[in-house]
Amino acid sequence: MTFLGDGSKFGVKIKYSKEAKPLGTAGGLGFIKDDLSGDFLMVNGDLLTTLNFADLVDYHRKNQAVATIALKKRQIHIDFGVIELEGSTNNIKGYAEKPTMESFVSMGVYVLNTDVLKYIKTDEYLDFPNLIQILMAAGQTVKGYVFDGYWLDIGRPDDYEKANTDIQDIHRMLGID
Repeated sequence: MTFLGDGSKFGVKIKYSKEAKPLGTAGGLGFIKDDLSGDFLMVNGDLLTTLNFADLVDYHRKNQAVATIALKKRQIHIDFGVIELEGSTNNIKGYAEKPTMESFVSMGVYVLNTDVLKYIKTDEYLDFPNLIQILMAAGQTVKGYVFDGYWLDIGRPDDYEKANTDIQDIHRMLGID
């Protein structure tokens, strides 16, 4: 709030909503239902990315989704031998020593339609993954947008240091001095 203020120096309007108690990653949307219309972006505050938000919103709208999650393919290294068991017999079915698995992860960037707000109660705890589960159970269209560019979650000290180094390269790439 100290840095961004009301947003006017950046050409945007910012309105703040404070939670008296933790409401999870989606629960706070219950307080701003009346301020939203149509499609809107929801972005975690601890990430750095070169994602083109206009392309993401366009994809969301073309697919007529109620929610679209920006995704990044990540390799996840397991530092242990991973054992696969066969049913309740405990017979070993597979053994992989320190495998690397590939999976899509949420980038913490979402496009939502205000239709999702009817699934969020005001002043009630709700994490975003639970909201997505609720939407899917209700038969709503939830899409994934696979992004191949730069993304870094800077919630850990090591990643924050990397972001401080990488931002110089990103500025050059985007032509920002």
